[in-house]
Amino acid sequence: MIHKALGEGIIIVAASGNTLGLNVEYPAKYQGVISVASINKDSKRSSVSAKGKIDYAAPGEDILSINNQGQIGLWKGTSFAAPMLTGVISVLMSHSDEDITYKNIHNFLKPFVQDLGERGHDEEFGNGVIILR
Repeated sequence: MIHKALGEGIIIVAASGNTLGLNVEYPAKYQGVISVASINKDSKRSSVSAKGKIDYAAPGEDILSINNQGQIGLWKGTSFAAPMLTGVISVLMSHSDEDITYKNIHNFLKPFVQDLGERGHDEEFGNGVIILR
């Protein structure tokens, strides 16, 4: 299904996984899927976040949400970071005249990336965090 979606030009964003610094999990690990790591308020990798095939990082700690038992609290994890990045990509795409697909999404996002960690793409933060100005 992922190959079919990518073939239609659909952009897929997935949480990298809460593997405590171990490898990225599927579906984020698939080629063509944008994998998202979790960062904290200091732009440091969350201790739970995976490393490896990371494309971008997004806030994923101290996120106010409700769990499946109705408890409201501050939560963390890459499952919170992925929708943050998805929302940012959606806003950027809605203000663009370009036809954005998974094939050109990284070039489209380049002007909005703030590099984190090692210079350039790395296994903790990928290309970095997207900043809307």
